[in-house]
Amino acid sequence: MRSLKLSFIWLVLMGSLDGADQIRSISAVRSLTVEEANQRRPVRIEVQVMKFGIEREGFFAFDGKAGIYISLSSRLRTRVELDQGDRLLVHGVTNKGNFLPHIDATEIRKLGREPLPEPLVADRKVLDDPRTDCQWVQLDGVIEEVVPTGRALSLRLNWNGQLYNLVLPRTEEVEEKAPTFLNKPVRARGVAATQWNSRRQMTGRIFQLHSLKDIELIESEEGAPPLLEVDQMLRMETSTLHTVSVRGVVTHCDGKNLYLQGSRGALLVRTTKETNWEVGERVEAQGTVVPEPFAPVLSSWEVKGIGGRTEVAARDLRLPEGAFSVELHQTLVGLQATVDSVVATESGLDLLCRADGRNFVASLKGHSPENVDVVGGSLVNLRGICVLSSSNAEAHAYDADRFRILLRTPQDIRVLDRPSWWTTDRIILLSMGLLGLVALSMGWAFLLRRKVNEQTELIHQQVEREVTMRERERLARDLHDSLEQNIAGLARQLSTVDRRMQAGEVDKIKEGLFLARRMAEHCQKESRESIHDLRQNHRMTGSHLGQDEFLEAEAEEMGAKLNFELSGPSVERDARVERNLSKIIREATYNALRHGGADQVDVVRAETEEGLELSIRDNGCGFEPEKAMGLGRFGLQGMMERARTIGGDLSIESEPGKGTVVSLKLLNQSQKHPC
Repeated sequence: MRSLKLSFIWLVLMGSLDGADQIRSISAVRSLTVEEANQRRPVRIEVQVMKFGIEREGFFAFDGKAGIYISLSSRLRTRVELDQGDRLLVHGVTNKGNFLPHIDATEIRKLGREPLPEPLVADRKVLDDPRTDCQWVQLDGVIEEVVPTGRALSLRLNWNGQLYNLVLPRTEEVEEKAPTFLNKPVRARGVAATQWNSRRQMTGRIFQLHSLKDIELIESEEGAPPLLEVDQMLRMETSTLHTVSVRGVVTHCDGKNLYLQGSRGALLVRTTKETNWEVGERVEAQGTVVPEPFAPVLSSWEVKGIGGRTEVAARDLRLPEGAFSVELHQTLVGLQATVDSVVATESGLDLLCRADGRNFVASLKGHSPENVDVVGGSLVNLRGICVLSSSNAEAHAYDADRFRILLRTPQDIRVLDRPSWWTTDRIILLSMGLLGLVALSMGWAFLLRRKVNEQTELIHQQVEREVTMRERERLARDLHDSLEQNIAGLARQLSTVDRRMQAGEVDKIKEGLFLARRMAEHCQKESRESIHDLRQNHRMTGSHLGQDEFLEAEAEEMGAKLNFELSGPSVERDARVERNLSKIIREATYNALRHGGADQVDVVRAETEEGLELSIRDNGCGFEPEKAMGLGRFGLQGMMERARTIGGDLSIESEPGKGTVVSLKLLNQSQKHPC
C-alpha cells in the first residue's frame, strides 16, 4: 500500500515538471555546448538500454535516433536492475561529460522491453566520425586475441587490417566462451564508445558489448584453410574474412613482423606475438588477409615450421627512372650505395644513403652507430628488405617513388671503399685546433717574454749591484794600498823634516823636502793610474817587480834592506794584472817594515811555462795568519781580493818569531783552459 502511494506521488511530481524547459531527446542533449550542458538542465526522455555493465555506474541508451551515456546516482545503483532491451523513462539533468554531454539520472521508471534496433553497418566513415559516439554499430572481422583488462575482457577484432577492442564484462561465462571465437570471422554488435583526451578530442574507438549474445559467427569453417600463393590473396575468390594459409622462406624476423619469400613473390606476415624465426627456415602461416598499399598483408595467429632450410638470394635492385615495380615490395634485395651519414635513432640507427641520384634510408634496429664499421662517405653494398612507399595520396594510384631498406644485421653492410681521412669536418676541427694551438703558443710566448724581461731586469740590477760592490772594494783596496800608505809615508817624512829643522840639520832638511815632494807626486800618479784603470785596459811590455823609489826610501828610513830578484822570460801581462801585482808586493813589503819590524825583505818574481810565481819573504817578528785575517785587517784582505781578481792563488805562511812568506801563483790562460 505504501509503495503504491510513493509511485502515485512520484508520477504527480514528474508530471508537474512537464514544462517547456525540459529536454526530451538525446539529440538535443548532444547538441548542447559545454557551457549549456554544465548548467544541469532538466531532461525527460524515453530510451532503450543498449549496454549495462556489471560496475552498475551507468548505461548506454538509444532513443531510436541517437545514443548517449546515462550515469546513475549511488541511490539508483542499489535499486535499479537493468538489462539490454529495457525501455525506460528517465528523468535527470545534463552533464558536460568528457567528450560529449551525457545525462545524470535522478529517477528511472521501466516501461517494458523491446527488440533491439537495427545497427549501423561499420565502414571507415562510421568508425572515424566522432558523431558516431554512443551509436549502435555492427562490424565484421576476425578475433585475433583475447586480453583480460581488470573487470573487463577485450576481444581484439581485425576489421580490414585495423584492430578494435570489443569490451565485455569479465564474467565466468565470458572468460570460458570468448576463446572459442579466436581466429574466426564474427559479426559483433555494440556501442561505439570514444576514447578522448583532456581537450575533448577523439583519440580512438572501442566497442562496448553487453554480453556474448552481441557476437556471432558469420560462417562455420570446415576443413583446413586454403593454401594460397602470395599473388592469389584478395582476388575475387578471397576476402578479408577468409582464413588462408601461405608458405614461404623467412627472409627477416622483426618482432611481430615476419617477412616471407614465396615462389611468386614476397609477403609481410603480422603475428599476434613476437617470434624468433631464423632466416632461411620454411614456415606456414595462417590468418586473414588485410589490404594495404602495394600488396596485402597476412594478419596471422599461427605460424609453424614445415621443416627444411633454404637460402634466399638477394634480388639485385636496379633503381628505375620512374615508379618501382610492386614485385620489389617486401623482397630481399641488394644494392650498392654511398653512405652520406649515420644517424642514431630510438630504435637503432639510420644510414642516409644515395644511389643513382636517389636518396633513401637503410635502417638497422637494435644497434648503435658504434656497432657498425661505416662512416659518412663510404661506398657500401647493402642487403635487406625493400619497403616501397609513395608520395601520391590519390586512391587506387599508388605509384611507388620511394623506398627504404630494412637491414637485418650489421653483416648486411659490406664496406667497399672508405672515404679519405681528410673529411671537411676533420679539416675544420684540425684547423680550429691549430688556431687554438697558435693562440696558446702566442700567449705562452708573450708570458715567457714578459718573464724573461723581468728576469733580465732582475739580473741586470743584480749585476749592477755586484759591479758596484766590486768597484767599491777595489777602490777601497786602492785607497788603502796606495793613497793611504803614501800619505802615511808623506806624513812621516814631513815629521822627519820637522825634527831636522829643530836640530838645525839644514842639508838634510832640503833632502827631506825633496823626498816629500816626490811622494806627493807619486800619490798623484797613483790616483791617476786608478782612474785610468777604471776607464780602459792596456797592455804593458815586459815584467817588472813593482818596486819604487819611495818604498825603498821608506825602507832605508826604517833601517831595512829590500832585495828584488827577477828570473825567467819576459812575459806581456795586462796592465791591470801588473798593477795588482805591484800593489800586492807593496802591501806585503809595507806590512813587513811597519808591523813586522823586519830589517830585510826579499822579493822574488819567477816566470815559468806554467805561469808566474811571486814570493815576498821577510825576517820580521811574524804573526798568526788566522787571527790577523779578522776584523780591521784590510791590508791582508786586500791582497787576497787582488789575487782573486787576477785569477791568482795567494798564500801566507807565518809564525810568531819566524818571519813571514807571502806567495802568489798565477797560471797562464793555456794552463787554465787546455785544448
